[in-house]
Amino acid sequence: MSKVEWFRRETWNEKDQQEFFERLNRSRSKFHKAQYLRIQACHLEDKYPEVANHLLDKLLDEFPEKTQLASTYLQKAMLMVRFMRNKEAIEYFRKAIQQERDFPNVKTAAYLEYGKFVVSRNLEAYFKEIENLIKEFGGDEFFAVQSYETFGIQAAIFNQKGRFEIAREYAEKALEYADLKHSGLSYHPDVGLVDKDKDVDFNKLLNRIVKNEV
Repeated sequence: MSKVEWFRRETWNEKDQQEFFERLNRSRSKFHKAQYLRIQACHLEDKYPEVANHLLDKLLDEFPEKTQLASTYLQKAMLMVRFMRNKEAIEYFRKAIQQERDFPNVKTAAYLEYGKFVVSRNLEAYFKEIENLIKEFGGDEFFAVQSYETFGIQAAIFNQKGRFEIAREYAEKALEYADLKHSGLSYHPDVGLVDKDKDVDFNKLLNRIVKNEV
């Protein structure tokens, strides 16, 4: 078994922390320090969300490398969702999206995660913002999961507006993408497919829209 890279640890005991920060301090550039902090936070966010949040704060405070900011803000937003700090989640979703505008070389799924966050909580005051973000950032979906989320978010919004026919149409399209078993890429057949276990509530919402049960 290959050794786990020092910035991809799944545990966070005293030895892990000491080794991680010793290696981090020896890293030469601000870019690498930021990247290592962000990746390590990603590997810890499920078991140690508070630790992950602390590492991301350290990145933002000490090594705000522009190539890492959009992804960092998105990771912060998702942690705020986990902590049920919805107002802060919205702030970080918006920061991630603005960073993509300021530095378009880096793309994230921030507008889609923000959209799912809004429709899953039926935050109608934000629907127009989400619709505008889909117009701004959508349209070139490559992976099945991107199309699934784009159609699904719009289905939820249409349904809430009482446009049930088009809502059902969009929900059906979303679920078709959710059922795909192959990415279409010969060497990466599983890349970009929908993980139905990840967004259970979102998937249930789309099925209810199709059945006109919402």
